[in-house]
Amino acid sequence: MTARRLITVLLGIGVIGVVVVAVAATFAPQTALVAWLTAVLAVMVVPLGALPLLLTWHLHKGRWGLQLGRDMEAAVATTPLVLLFLLPVVLAPGVLHPLVHGAGGHETHPWLREGPLLARGAAYLVTWWMLARYAVRIGRPVDAAAHRPGLAAAGLILWTLTASLAGIDWVIALQAEAYSSIFGLVFLSHLMVGALGFLCATSLGRAWRLGQTPNVRGIGNMLLGAVMLWLYHEYMQWLIVWSGDLPGHIDIYLDRAGPVWTAMVAVMAVLGGAVPFVLLLWSRVRRNAAALAMIGGWFFAVRIIEAFWWVVPLHPAGGLTAALAVAALVGAGGLWGGVWLILRARHPAPRHEMLEAHHG
Repeated sequence: MTARRLITVLLGIGVIGVVVVAVAATFAPQTALVAWLTAVLAVMVVPLGALPLLLTWHLHKGRWGLQLGRDMEAAVATTPLVLLFLLPVVLAPGVLHPLVHGAGGHETHPWLREGPLLARGAAYLVTWWMLARYAVRIGRPVDAAAHRPGLAAAGLILWTLTASLAGIDWVIALQAEAYSSIFGLVFLSHLMVGALGFLCATSLGRAWRLGQTPNVRGIGNMLLGAVMLWLYHEYMQWLIVWSGDLPGHIDIYLDRAGPVWTAMVAVMAVLGGAVPFVLLLWSRVRRNAAALAMIGGWFFAVRIIEAFWWVVPLHPAGGLTAALAVAALVGAGGLWGGVWLILRARHPAPRHEMLEAHHG
């Protein structure tokens, strides 16, 4: 399939998926919005998780950025589209958050009132748009960007603050009594391991298919560090919440304790964490582009599973919500994938690749 045809197919199925969710919203607005949130949490992993990677590369210009640069910058350049996807989530906090209207007799905390939720949501969107606009220069090679480490460092601080708070607002706050002091870090590592996995799957997978043998040991080490961070944060949250056994706090797990959702936890923990971690301990695997591409693709797939596990079990219409979430994922994912491919095609290769191609 040619690139142009693939873009057409992705955009086409994306439009169909969005139309299905929009029609469903006329009959079951809350269910449709919950499904849309699930899909957006999955899709936003790549652009929002690639943003700190790109800012980090602006700090020290490591060789790994040259290998992942085109796909990474194109991913960050899709941030405005993802921010558009997030608008329904930001503008309708009263539909998603049970405590906005004092559900279950609970007094609404000032932090979760509609006004503060709207204000924070707007702040997240504006901040991410500004950071993406600074970090990306579509139309010129990634290694032609000016070296401005001070701005990149400030951007990383802003990203850390806003993304961790967004994870709490859009996941933890969906439950009336749930509490986790570490979930902000869980969400950050979720974004970074998912984005790095996607970039490895696309960039290194392409190099492998073309018969190239890039030096990927640095990328392999990054992937190992990312999965270690995610595993540590997830384990510490489970250890603190489960061993504490406090009412409300433990609802994070009890409300997601059905057979299907427990199986998802097993897949994420064992196949999505422990097994790849053990594989990446071997230096031979960390130096193999094909192996890193496959492991990275699996990491990204696990992030989609995790987004479903976070949101869908909390809604009474679980089956309908899951079906609509799949349609929403097809819609948002198709549109995002098509736009990403268009932006990547517009982005030139790093200068060192063009020079090698010219002299080679």
